[in-house]
Amino acid sequence: FSLIEVMVALSILAIGILATMQMIVLARHQITSGNIVTGAILLGQSEIEKIRGYPVAELRDVLGEDVARIGPYAVNYHFSDPLAAHWHDKNDYNCQTEMMDGSGSCMASVTISWQRGGMGRGKKGSVQFRTLLHGGEA
Repeated sequence: FSLIEVMVALSILAIGILATMQMIVLARHQITSGNIVTGAILLGQSEIEKIRGYPVAELRDVLGEDVARIGPYAVNYHFSDPLAAHWHDKNDYNCQTEMMDGSGSCMASVTISWQRGGMGRGKKGSVQFRTLLHGGEA
């Protein structure tokens, strides 16, 4: 009977260790995901503040391309008419022209996207930030 008791005890111990290892792997995955999302949020807030900090006349020169790469993140900028039924690409709606006389407004949108892992196995995600710019100054 001692041998059977030892085998049952070792089986229970092995099941407990395997469950603990699985929890550790899951916790590590969740921490990594949280770090990626936190980085994206901080980057998005920074980009929105950059947009708000420049005069409208200088805004397009500061942002450069539609899509920028910052580390593992892709940063997309869009400008649109805030009263339009749908969003436009920044090339379709000229915020500078509409706002230079001081009477227009423009919706600026920054989308931060990422993909974890390679070969199509990774998880995709994105966060979007918007701010309303008014004529004259951003």
